Amino acid sequence: MDRPVVAEFHDGPLDGTRRVQRELSPVHVEEVPGPAAPGWSMTKAESAGRSMVYVLRVDNTTGRPAPDGDGRYRYDFHGYQST
Repeated sequence: MDRPVVAEFHDGPLDGTRRVQRELSPVHVEEVPGPAAPGWSMTKAESAGRSMVYVLRVDNTTGRPAPDGDGRYRYDFHGYQST
């Protein structure tokens, strides 16, 4: 991609978060923030060694990522993984 794009995250801990990104990866993995992070309810023991997994939403017709009507690409929450 030549220019930055806006990604929006749906469901899970990042619900409603928007970020400008240089690249769209099919899967976005992000470490779970520590328990001191605002709005986070997991304890330190629960969050240790875990990451959130978001998958880029694709158009059912083309099978390719496509922005919504507002030009944002969307990632859907698919759970946690151990790191």
